[in-house]
Amino acid sequence: MRYGLTVYIQLAIFWWAGAQAPFWQAHPLGEHLEGARPDLLHQREGGFIWLGSEKGLIRYDGQQFELFDRADSLQLGPVSAIFATGRGRLWVGCHSGAIYCLEPGSTLQPWLPEEGNPAVPITGFAEDARGQLWFSTYGEGLYCWNGKRLYNFDMDDGLLGGDIYTLTS
Repeated sequence: MRYGLTVYIQLAIFWWAGAQAPFWQAHPLGEHLEGARPDLLHQREGGFIWLGSEKGLIRYDGQQFELFDRADSLQLGPVSAIFATGRGRLWVGCHSGAIYCLEPGSTLQPWLPEEGNPAVPITGFAEDARGQLWFSTYGEGLYCWNGKRLYNFDMDDGLLGGDIYTLTS
């Protein structure tokens, strides 16, 4: 116990001397994004920071914030999940169940598998070693896209419930 007290006192004296004081800098979103309230943060290779917000997908380049709309100029709505694959594709899941993808150097496109998108919020994405995309939902369990077909796993397949809060590989 005495050792812990000594370390605490030494750290307090060190901090009081002015060394390594914490530094925070605010980065306001700007008037064009007033009320956006970002809930998600994803840093991608190349330095961009992607934010998921009530107003949609926002990209921050260190200088300014840019709202990314769909290719048809409509807003995405609330974004609930963001993920970048190993091949550089950015996946964006929305509270509505809609999913969009952004290829490097392209525009944000809706992802429309033959089987259809979920009708509940997308909560997470992951990519496995075989390159399959997995995504979780809040209400419909887990999905797997193997590049050709979309599979759904739910309570009939052994899940304890359909609400999955997050996903990792």
